Amino acid sequence: MFKVLECISGEHDMRLVLLAAFVWILGSAAIFLLLGRSLDCVDARRRQWLAIAALAAGVGVWATHFIAMLAYRGAVPLRFAPGMTATSVVIAILAFWSAFLVLGREFRPAASGMAGLMAAIGVAAMHFAGMAAIDAPVAVQYDWPAIAAAFVLTAMIFVAAFWLFGKLKEKWRILLPASLAVAAVLLLHFTAMSATLLVPDPARGPPAAGTGDGWLVAATVVATIALIGLVLIGAFLDRLLTDRLSPAGRAQRPRSGGSSGPISSHSASDKSPRPMTAPQKQS
Repeated sequence: MFKVLECISGEHDMRLVLLAAFVWILGSAAIFLLLGRSLDCVDARRRQWLAIAALAAGVGVWATHFIAMLAYRGAVPLRFAPGMTATSVVIAILAFWSAFLVLGREFRPAASGMAGLMAAIGVAAMHFAGMAAIDAPVAVQYDWPAIAAAFVLTAMIFVAAFWLFGKLKEKWRILLPASLAVAAVLLLHFTAMSATLLVPDPARGPPAAGTGDGWLVAATVVATIALIGLVLIGAFLDRLLTDRLSPAGRAQRPRSGGSSGPISSHSASDKSPRPMTAPQKQS
């Protein structure tokens, strides 16, 4: 624990660390808002919401990782190869997409456990793919026991987040699971960073034309705006579609105060029903 705190305070720019945490707070809130929206939809639309949630989660955790990497203040300046950098975000999106599909609608303990494990695997795979994208004259060494312990804790926290999401109601359904997801990702990232040793290796030569600070800052801004936009646009479109479809839905549902069947085209278009009922009263 002290090694992790020393790594954060002594080897990172705290302003960028806080920015990384803020991005993932937005990402985590987006995840559970969109998961909640998906539960109100039929299966076809639900899968669309899950895809949006996976995109928000993958981009959010990826942006968080690279902002935190940008915050690192080591002896060797770091650059990142674009190809592996792009691969790392795809890994995160696919992992969360698979995890959300496993969850189902009822968030049973077994499904929450599998989804939490898959989410942790995705975050870890994204992290190490991002580390593999480092283009600098260094050799990377890891303290694997510490990383393994952090991975287990991260998986357990994700499991708890998904399980609580299925149990809680109203604002707590978002706040508590999102807080746990924030803790899970930050725990894994900074524990893994504190367990990483960058050894100068002149034999590797100077870095090629890779991704520097400017590109990462721009990517972070775009990712943050996209996360906020996904939630706002998603909520707007869902409300719009619901409002447009609700008249048709009401026409096919039983009415509590009148006839129990659907409204026929004849009765719906007849604005003067009195001539129809008059013969019945005279008989």
